[in-house]
Amino acid sequence: MEVIESPRLFEAMLRGRHYSDVSHIASRICGICSIAHSTASIQATEAAFGFQPSEQTVLLRKLLYDAELLESHVLHAYFLVAPDCLGSAACFPW
Repeated sequence: MEVIESPRLFEAMLRGRHYSDVSHIASRICGICSIAHSTASIQATEAAFGFQPSEQTVLLRKLLYDAELLESHVLHAYFLVAPDCLGSAACFPW
C-alpha cells in the first residue's frame, strides 16, 4: 500500500514567523494528529535554542501522545467505520 499525499507547504507558512506562533500554526496541519505536529514544532524550537526539557515534561508529552492515539482510534472507529458497518449514511442521522 502506498499513500500519496500532496505537499501542504506549511514550511513556507512558518517562514518569518515568531517562534511562539509556530506550534499554533503547525497544529493545523492535521485535525486528527494536531498534538503530534504541535509537539514536534515545539521540540524543533527547543532544539534551535538548545533547551533541554525536564524529565517531567518529556513524560507529560508521552502521556499527551497516548491520549491523542486513543482519540484517533475512537474517532476512526465510531465516526469513520461504524456508519459503514451499521449501514448508515452518517454517524448522526438527521
